[in-house]
Amino acid sequence: MSPLLLLLPPLLLLLLCSSVASLLASPGQEPWGSPGSLGAESLQPVDVLYASGVDAYGRDDWPGVIRYMNLALRSARAVRAARLHCRRSCDGTNGTALPGDDDNGGGGGEGGQAAAGGAAAWPHAWDARFFGALLRRADCLRHCERVHLGGEPGRHRVGEQLVEEFRRRAPYHYLQMAYFQTKALGRAAACAHTFHVANPGHVEMKKNLDFYRGTGAVPDHEFVDLEARPHLGSDDTVR
Repeated sequence: MSPLLLLLPPLLLLLLCSSVASLLASPGQEPWGSPGSLGAESLQPVDVLYASGVDAYGRDDWPGVIRYMNLALRSARAVRAARLHCRRSCDGTNGTALPGDDDNGGGGGEGGQAAAGGAAAWPHAWDARFFGALLRRADCLRHCERVHLGGEPGRHRVGEQLVEEFRRRAPYHYLQMAYFQTKALGRAAACAHTFHVANPGHVEMKKNLDFYRGTGAVPDHEFVDLEARPHLGSDDTVR
């Protein structure tokens, strides 16, 4: 037996084991919606797609840049949506509510009676409820993300460097050049504007925006922030 488990009070250990057993015995209880509702079957890891896009950029493969950067953006949005959906679905459902979520300070009700009946027994019972709820919530999140993200959720985790790349909207920097090279000036202008909103001091992109405006071939409505409005199209998430 683990040394950590030996330190737990017998009552707490018993209830924790009971919680784990109940999870294993009832895998069919799914409070987080219908499987596959977020398109997990086609969802690929963001880091793999982004790296493929950068590689295509280095080879001047402009259609490849457009394909992989758009897929990376779509995957990033889907992962964010799935995790938010799972957090909301597993928040206090199916026995995952933490004791503090519905207790009134332990002064009344069952908690107050337990405290009045025995100060030594109540903390152990509360700890058991707390850790049991944590286990159920973690299990709920793990199952929910596995369904909606497809496979193990860990494959969609990314490093801080990639998080920063998306925070500064780097995919749109690559897309701007790719669309320009394929003579899709409207899309290039939209990507340039989207990148510039997050990087107003970027001199090169400011020059690109001035160029697109100066051509007279790009109407004003094309200069939009693609991260601030719903994206149109089914096969291309940035327009």
